[in-house]
Amino acid sequence: SARQPGGANPYPQYFSTNAPSVPSYVPRVATHQSTRPVARSSRTTCASSIKKTIVIILSILLVICCAIAAFFIWYFENRCLGSLIECGTSGVCMPPSQWCDGVSHCPNGEDETRCVRLFGPNFILEVYSPVSKSWYPVCQDDWNDDYGKIACKDMGYNTYYYSRGVAAEVSFKSYMKVNTSAGNTDLYKKLYSSDSCASGNVVSLRCIECGMSIKSVNIMNRIVGGSGAVLGQWPWQVSLHVQGTHVCGGSIITRQWIVTAAHCVEG
Repeated sequence: SARQPGGANPYPQYFSTNAPSVPSYVPRVATHQSTRPVARSSRTTCASSIKKTIVIILSILLVICCAIAAFFIWYFENRCLGSLIECGTSGVCMPPSQWCDGVSHCPNGEDETRCVRLFGPNFILEVYSPVSKSWYPVCQDDWNDDYGKIACKDMGYNTYYYSRGVAAEVSFKSYMKVNTSAGNTDLYKKLYSSDSCASGNVVSLRCIECGMSIKSVNIMNRIVGGSGAVLGQWPWQVSLHVQGTHVCGGSIITRQWIVTAAHCVEG
């Protein structure tokens, strides 16, 4: 056939000039530099968020466990709530008003076995006997300051002033004496009942200095007129004020407690 003009399709039967042209496509290759840093950053952020969430949850659980543990420790160490006192190891709790009242309330009578008091103007140390239901003075025989300190501490005092023997104002049929051969045991387990006291003196115990004037004063039977007290003359006496005005007097019992008349207390 005749030579086709230049540029004409040499294979018209196969490739028609009217056939659609093949689109030009440039593939977008996912290169290492363009995509991988983005994917790694996304995974790192997600992992960091999960770690933070786990740490927060574990911290909350730890705090809750510590709180529960602290509660149980407090509960088992202080099984008697409020002002109740536990009877030995029985777990029975009794109010303070039922201790040393002459009636056994605890299962083993613990509320009546360690009852002591400082009786009278000479502060005579007396011990209660649940068997005879009577108070007996402690004989001065074999008594010393160490026993006095133990007795004061057992009664709740943090101080000790003195203990000495004084003549009994009344005659006693029985005394409580210290068994020095009892060894290193509880003071009240060393005490035993006796019908005699060789020295004839009983223990006068002072746990605090309050009530004892540090200066020599002349005490009258009754106050008539009176006179101004020197500073420190009556060291246990205090003046109670309301809005800067003296309303009542009071007497120091301990560092935290003052006794006064009921009508002096507002509310």
